[in-house]
Amino acid sequence: MEAVKLIEEGCVRNHPCYELVQDIKVLTLRLTAFSCYYITREANIVADRLAKNRAGREEGPSVYESPPKFLLSLLAIDRVGII
Repeated sequence: MEAVKLIEEGCVRNHPCYELVQDIKVLTLRLTAFSCYYITREANIVADRLAKNRAGREEGPSVYESPPKFLLSLLAIDRVGII
């Protein structure tokens, strides 16, 4: 929720996330519409699992051509709206 608030309201220059918030604001100016919402981990289990899978790793970003095996069951659950 704090991240959404920072994006919507901005933050002071000495805030540790100032540069990131400014970058987001600049990028949103290129869009015709932009909205930012807080979604709980429980409501977004796929993104939560992706984040947990990356936790503690030092290498750069991962790009998947197709969903990784560890996400298949969660994607099926998400698709039918069980959670």
